[in-house]
Amino acid sequence: MTNEHKSVLKDVKNINKPVSKPVIITNNFEDDSIKDNFNDLEYSYENKEVESRNNEYFLKDVKDLEYLYSKIDEYNLKEDKNLVSNNLVSNNSLLNSKDNQIELEFNILKNTHEKTLSTKGKIYRFIYDEIYKIEQKYINQISELEGKMNILSKENEQLRIDLKKLEIECSDIKNNIKNRESKEFQTYKLQINEYVKSWKESAKQAMLEYVNKRKRF
Repeated sequence: MTNEHKSVLKDVKNINKPVSKPVIITNNFEDDSIKDNFNDLEYSYENKEVESRNNEYFLKDVKDLEYLYSKIDEYNLKEDKNLVSNNLVSNNSLLNSKDNQIELEFNILKNTHEKTLSTKGKIYRFIYDEIYKIEQKYINQISELEGKMNILSKENEQLRIDLKKLEIECSDIKNNIKNRESKEFQTYKLQINEYVKSWKESAKQAMLEYVNKRKRF
């Protein structure tokens, strides 16, 4: 198997599913079993839906393709003039060599896949770019929201501290009012007691004066 064969096999393994039927000359195989294997492979490319590169069916097809490439090296494929003409091969001497014939087959297969891989590559690149843009958009939004959340957290913490201070101040004011009221009440009580005592003394003195006046008459 040539290095170019291996390169295409690597490309085939790297795509999610086979998207087109490989074009392979299958005329006049010396061994019918090899032709049957090619037909089975063509059928699998037309009918199997492969969901991921780890799918066991797809991996089996790749292994079959490797096997068939190795078998191609053992057989001399006969001339297919129409296929050669369609692929712009002008030198008929290429068909006289087994290696050149296999090289032709491989180039056809490679060209078949190259367009597909190129198209899929562009599609994947576009999808990944769009996904990256969306991810960056939401990452930026998340970062912005996290920044705002940090600011709000700091403000909230400051409000908690201020609230604690206000609670302490309120408690101090209540205690001060209570103490002041208590002192004022005691002062007022003393003043009342003094007033009552003074009033009693005045009343007693007035009563004595009244009694003394009555005694004179």
